[in-house]
Amino acid sequence: MLNEEKTVDTYVISRKLRIPIEEVESLLGLLLSHGYIEQKEVAVSCHECPLRHSCPVAGRDTMRVYTITSKGKNLLEKRLRS
Repeated sequence: MLNEEKTVDTYVISRKLRIPIEEVESLLGLLLSHGYIEQKEVAVSCHECPLRHSCPVAGRDTMRVYTITSKGKNLLEKRLRS
């Protein structure tokens, strides 16, 4: 999913995979610890967004997003070749 979406947050992953946020956070922690993904804090500006009333991250100043690293991309390429 990270390879396709480029950047995602825990809520998106949880919703798409239909697993609890706690499981997503555990999986992300494992991927982070091995250097396959990286975490970034991004500013959130909700006041003009039309989805702010139904968004799970609305009202926050920042949110954590995750991107795949070159190490993660290399692992994916190896898996796809085998």
